[in-house]
Order: sequence, then structure tokens, then C-alpha cells
Amino acid sequence: MPIKCIKIGAMAVTLAEAVEAFRQDLVAAGYARQTVRGYLHDLDMFLRYARPDRALASVDADLLQAYFRQLLETGLSRAAVHRKAAALRTFFKSLVRRGALGSSPFTDRVVLPRRSRRALPRVLSEDQLDRLIAAVTELHQAALEKAVGTVRDPERAAALRRRYEFLRRRDLALTTLLADAGLRVSELAGLNLEDLNLAGNGSVRVMGKGNKERMVPLNAPLCELIREYLAHKPGSRDGALFVTEAGNRLAVRSIQRLIRIVGDRCQFQLSRPLSPHKLRHAFATRLLRETGDITLVQRALGHEDITTTTIYARVADRDLEEAMARLGRRRR
Repeated sequence: MPIKCIKIGAMAVTLAEAVEAFRQDLVAAGYARQTVRGYLHDLDMFLRYARPDRALASVDADLLQAYFRQLLETGLSRAAVHRKAAALRTFFKSLVRRGALGSSPFTDRVVLPRRSRRALPRVLSEDQLDRLIAAVTELHQAALEKAVGTVRDPERAAALRRRYEFLRRRDLALTTLLADAGLRVSELAGLNLEDLNLAGNGSVRVMGKGNKERMVPLNAPLCELIREYLAHKPGSRDGALFVTEAGNRLAVRSIQRLIRIVGDRCQFQLSRPLSPHKLRHAFATRLLRETGDITLVQRALGHEDITTTTIYARVADRDLEEAMARLGRRRR
């Protein structure tokens, strides 16, 4: 049911219809499929609790409070309850904005459990980032040597060398772009050639969450890596920047797999396999240390709310504490 069909106070409008309207709204606003799926997953739990055929106008603060209480009683973590609450808050705000509700039932009467202190991300050091970039070349060099080891035909061997040189150049460029520009993996996969400006230090136009566009400055060495990749890049059907050997846009999962494989090769001894998001964490922490300006980090990452960015200030504080502790140990 399209959201424009929902009227204020229309008791016939059910929660299920309102959720479908919200889904359409998210899609129309350009939210990524994964984001839309996440919202719907969180709202589905509330639908099952409150009943899909419940009238939208009958949802109140008491119902929401009882729902969150039950989530806690069933063993859901406080962080998960806050995530469900955030989805519902956005859902009701959207309905108010569209005129489906006069006001949100998510009022001050709804009390959530105290949020547990969020664990700080462990970020890669400069030395580890250098090791990661070097490991990309090592990975493809080893694969090339294995592939041509038994090939006797010179033309076949030359074709294999061209293939692995393309892969090496591509993976060097995209890994460095993740590390030095802090893009989300979905943003990187969505880049087109027309988004690039390689003049001077360069910049890239990024389409972030909610179809929000931002310009991210690059640096001269990164621009040179991208130019070297473009010299080996095959044509693409849709103007994609990063492509497969066949010219198809490189998928998010392929990028994630590459970073995981290269990270495993580096043996960083992380608690979880290396991911593009960890490179985003490393970029944000480095930028904050360099500038000392949290608002610049917010702009570079494309965060709508600066509270999302402040975790990197806490990472910097933790690193300072650890450095001071090391200094103290050296004096004993």
C-alpha cells in the first residue's frame, strides 16, 4: 500500500500496511538493499509481537514499553534492544513526516535499558597498513608464478602475466582507496569512472547512505595507483571503476573476500578476519590523529550524526593511555 494512501487517524490502516509503506519510502529514497533489509528485519519482530493487523493508530508508548521489556526478558542484549528501538523510532518519524500519524508514540515515556559501553575497534597501525599493501603484490606474484610454472607456450605465459598484472594493479588501487579514503565497501563497489577527478591530489564523488553525495579528497600517490590501474583496465558495460576481467562491476562480496585473504596472509592476529570496514576504522583514526578535528572525520566518513564519529576520539584516547602506560613501564 503506497504511503500516500495512509491518512491521519485512519483506523483501517494496519501495522503491516504501514511497514510496507515505509519499505517503499526507503527504496524510493535510495537506501541500499542491505539497509532496507535490516530495517524490515527489526520491524518484523515488532509486527509479530503487536500483530500485523493491529491498527496503526492504536500503537502507543505503553505497547512499545511492554515490547522492549519482553525483548530483554527473552535474553536479547541491551545493544540489540537499542537497535530495534532505533528502527521503530525511524519508522514512526517517517509516518509522522508523511502525515500517516499526528505524532510518534515513541515518547519520553518509553524508557530503554542503559546502553552497554561499546567496545572500541582495534585499528591497524601504519606499519600494518604498509604490510597489507605489500601483501597485495605478494599475493598476485605468488599466483602468477604458480600459474606460469608449467606453461610452455610463450603466448599463454604472456597472457597470464597480463592477467595478473591487471589484478595486481586493480587490487592495489582499491585496497589503498579503502585505507586512504575511508569508503564503505558498498560505496567503493558503486564508484564509476565519471566519479573520479585525478587532477592534482584528486578527489572522488561518493554516493553514501540514503543517496547522499559527498566529495572525498584523495592524495597524489593514490591517484598514481589509480592511473596505473586504469592503464590496464578492460572496458566496462556500465562505466564501473572497479571491474572483473570480463568488464563486469566488481561485487561487494569479491572485495570483502580479497581483503580477508590479504589480511590472512599478513597474519595480523586479529580477533576476526580483516574486513573493508576495519580499513575504514583505521582511516578515521589516522585522520583524527592528523587533524584533531572530529568534524572533518565526520565529513570524510559521511556520517549524518556526529555521535557516530565520536568513537574514534575514544580510540585516540585509549591509544594515548596505552602509550603513557608503556612509557611508565620503561622507567621501572
